[in-house]
Amino acid sequence: MALYGPALAVGFAGGDLIALDLALKTRLGALLQGGAMPGDYAPLSRELWWWWWGRTLALDATALHVINAALAVACGWMLYRAVALRAGTGAGRLAALAWAVFPPLGSLLGAVSGARELMAAAWVAATVLLFVRGRWIATAITAALAGLSGRETLGLPIALAVLDVIERRDERVPQRVPRLLPTLLGSVAAGWLLARSHPVALHPAPDRVRVVASFVQSWIPSPALPGLGAAWHAVPWRVLLVAALAALAMVGAFAPRGADAARRWVAGGLAFALIPLMPLAVQPAPPGAERFAVAAVGVALMAAGLVTVNAWIARAALVAAALLDLGANVVTPGPLAPPGRFTSLATLSAQSRAIAPVLGALRPWCADLHSVPLTFVTGGSPDSLFRLALGPGARATCHDARLSIRFLAELTPPEAAAPFGLLHFDPQRVRFEFERADARVRALVGEGLLIYARHAPAAACFEAAAAERPQDRELVYPLVMSLAAAQRGADARARWASAQREGFAPSADTLAARLLFGDASSDAAAARAAGARLVRAVLDDPTAAAPHLALGRFLLDRGRTRAATIEISVACGIGRRSQDVFWLARGYDAMGASAEALEAYRAALAGGLDSTTYAVARGRLADLLRTMGPGALDAGAPH
Repeated sequence: MALYGPALAVGFAGGDLIALDLALKTRLGALLQGGAMPGDYAPLSRELWWWWWGRTLALDATALHVINAALAVACGWMLYRAVALRAGTGAGRLAALAWAVFPPLGSLLGAVSGARELMAAAWVAATVLLFVRGRWIATAITAALAGLSGRETLGLPIALAVLDVIERRDERVPQRVPRLLPTLLGSVAAGWLLARSHPVALHPAPDRVRVVASFVQSWIPSPALPGLGAAWHAVPWRVLLVAALAALAMVGAFAPRGADAARRWVAGGLAFALIPLMPLAVQPAPPGAERFAVAAVGVALMAAGLVTVNAWIARAALVAAALLDLGANVVTPGPLAPPGRFTSLATLSAQSRAIAPVLGALRPWCADLHSVPLTFVTGGSPDSLFRLALGPGARATCHDARLSIRFLAELTPPEAAAPFGLLHFDPQRVRFEFERADARVRALVGEGLLIYARHAPAAACFEAAAAERPQDRELVYPLVMSLAAAQRGADARARWASAQREGFAPSADTLAARLLFGDASSDAAAARAAGARLVRAVLDDPTAAAPHLALGRFLLDRGRTRAATIEISVACGIGRRSQDVFWLARGYDAMGASAEALEAYRAALAGGLDSTTYAVARGRLADLLRTMGPGALDAGAPH
């Protein structure tokens, strides 16, 4: 509890959400056939485990952490019982404590998906305990369950054979068969099921010869000493508590039944440590430190031999291991641990804390999200963490495999015409607001899409809004110009002619007054007159690009940046000239949309400009690159 108690408070990490999402979206039969989840096929500890606890019972992160903790405690208890039966309670306690101070245990308990390694280790410990007790048939069952929990346990019969030979040196092979054959049959059956359900072509890893070295490093992770120093400065009482508990755990426990029995566990444990490393040595990628959990059971068995040395040396070794464990798990090297490296409990905690507020803000809207087939979000950053929260995170939080939340920039014309919901994210308060897409919402969405030159979905939004409110005069002009910008000139002309016949088309004076509303400058009257002339040219033919561009440049000069950018964007959609794109970039610049301005300047320069606008575009592009960094050009403009 002193080492790993904080793991109970960790929420879902990224890998947990992805695994739970896959379990929610996949039928049990397809899950058990393998291939649904990335990584090794382990039906008992991954596919079936996620389906039962995560999908059927829908347990939260805390409950799943408690189950993982129960597996870890059960593994330690069975190691204690197995060793104590042969070498006494002192040796058994050393074995259990050695398992407890395995540093990757922090990430196994902090990540819900750590159940795979914990379950495999627990079944191995159960097999050892049953073998020591002489329950040969039961060992066959636990060996099979271990194999279905992790393919690195399939060599368990070999390790048991080594242990049996060490303990009974004088026996011949026929005498050993009744003890070892059931375990062998159980592992073979598990291997056959794994190969039949999900055959895996193993390819040698480039650094497979370093698996043993990586296993050794997993016990002494590189962040251990810096982390211990940081823990001492932050919470010295916790360091002292862990050291004291590790030292007191062995008080009065050094009374082995026989030194020979304890020493035999050293050699037997070595087999249990090395044999599980063999499958890891031939996998395509180097294993992460948590994958050595089954091999750590062997090291725990080897630790029983420490009971034969000086008691103070054994206590010092245990205290040192516990402190290294503590130091390794309190360091957060980064938001995401590199693959194949040690992942600390603090790293997982930081990951879950980063995503937990977004998931918490989504939870109250689950019922509303259920009510629409699609939902689009505005206001969030399209980074990997936010996408994870909106994808697997949202489906896991609302327990709905059909839930779909995407960014509004990804809206397609067919989706714009269909029912959908809109989530507004406030990053300052980390809150969501949900709206169903009615005519008002669709018109607002269409206007925003027009600004960022998403003409086809914008036209679909205005069409759907007009179908819902056919008598709304305010929708006529934006619908017609969005249709024209989407290269649907015939539809735009037909709509405009119909509106003029029915008297729904706006007049030039009315539209100019609306565009210039609130202008209190000294030349406001002259500006309205000039604006009316430009608007009249637009209304004479809303499908022509030049009048829209002229009106947009005029509005830009008058400081009406949003309306100006819409008009210029429409001109870009109709004419598709690089000169129009240059003015669209000017509109983005005036709006403060630097990323969009940078991308528009780049596109305008690539399409060709006259000498005057070329110089302006090039200079402004250089300014934006200096401000935003060269990587901004490669990243492209976010929508």
